[in-house]
Amino acid sequence: AKVDNQLVRTYTGAFKDNNLVLTAQQDETSPQTKMMVRLTMKSNTEMEGVREITRENNCQIVYALNLRKQ
Repeated sequence: AKVDNQLVRTYTGAFKDNNLVLTAQQDETSPQTKMMVRLTMKSNTEMEGVREITRENNCQIVYALNLRKQ
């Protein structure tokens, strides 16, 4: 992921059975924070899923994602 053309986050992941699971590498500035993206292929041009951010004390933020190729 980039902010102002600077690389700020790198994800690793795997694609299996129409599912893409990405995990962000730990950040030294906030080692307690974990990020995961889970996407499912719905068609050749559409994916849907969630992005989960887990912080200290199991505080969790979940975003619903709907992606379409233009």
